[in-house]
Amino acid sequence: LISKTSDKARAKLWGLELLEDVKNFLCCDNLAVRIASGQIFAFVYEAKHHQSLGNNKKSAKSKKTTTQSSVSPKVTYQSKVDDNLAHIMTLLNSLKNDFNKYKGKKEKSTQKFHFRDILYSVEDNHNPVELIVIGDEKLEFQGWEDTLIFRYFKESLGHGIVMHLKE
Repeated sequence: LISKTSDKARAKLWGLELLEDVKNFLCCDNLAVRIASGQIFAFVYEAKHHQSLGNNKKSAKSKKTTTQSSVSPKVTYQSKVDDNLAHIMTLLNSLKNDFNKYKGKKEKSTQKFHFRDILYSVEDNHNPVELIVIGDEKLEFQGWEDTLIFRYFKESLGHGIVMHLKE
């Protein structure tokens, strides 16, 4: 899904529906669902950030100015997006620092590790990096798209990924 998504489709991903789904899935009882929804949010946030940087460069080149009316449906839509983003950031912070006594130690540490990485990425615009060394060669995966693909590939192969990649 991630690798086959075009730039236009990625731009459309950032909608209220997605934010509502992410909010709901972050509140799920299943750890894997919470982590996957956080990673999807970070991936879409990164794609949206790169898109906005590209739009800022394009708008800086063109000197056209546009005026909007004071009451616009986009303002309402944008305020809803901003509210959802703020709520998601609060959820991510609470999941990073979750100290629920009913959860196991491993679940707590796994959740803390993943959500710390997601928050660092979203708050500081820092892209995750995965590095793998095979003999004299180094493979570096940067950004959520490449990192998630590599992580799922590594998870599906299991242990000994270096041996698989050497062949």
